[in-house]
Amino acid sequence: MNTRKIQYNLQRQRILDKSLELFSQRGFAQTAVADIARESNISKGLLYHYFSSKEQLFEEILTSSFTLIFNYLGTNNDGILTQGEFEEFILHVFKSLEQNYLNWKLVFQLFTQPELSEKAIQILDKNPSVTKFRNIISDYFKGKNKINPQIKTTYFISVILGISVSYIQNPIKYPLKQIVEFIIEEFIEN
Repeated sequence: MNTRKIQYNLQRQRILDKSLELFSQRGFAQTAVADIARESNISKGLLYHYFSSKEQLFEEILTSSFTLIFNYLGTNNDGILTQGEFEEFILHVFKSLEQNYLNWKLVFQLFTQPELSEKAIQILDKNPSVTKFRNIISDYFKGKNKINPQIKTTYFISVILGISVSYIQNPIKYPLKQIVEFIIEEFIEN
């Protein structure tokens, strides 16, 4: 990769990182493109060279955050989730939560902002990674003869999100490792 492409990608990532921080601190509506440009040490016009709008920034932040997690589901990419792959996925989700604590804290703060919550759901619902993720998990539960695998999938996702939010509120005292063991017991071993 040539030097210009590397610099372009680094600057683009810097803009995404600063946008995530500002959206989380101030809210989406209260963050101006000029604020993002200033925090990224570039002009407003140059920011538009990287992103067409503030909405595009939000969509990319949200999509990339969740796609990173979804990519760990079914590591051999055959579309069939084994018990071992599902357990590895669960472990990876919570390892990512610990290692990328600030990123996940900011993403979940975005979800709590009323003006973004519905938009976030719409973005995720049209994302092919999200659809694939839900289908693979639903097929896993169907293979385990679970009643109503789609509802079981929604329940699983809700449990993961709820635990993540609780952990983010108090990471030092939260018994994440023990709770992960309960999740594996409930969703993998039963």
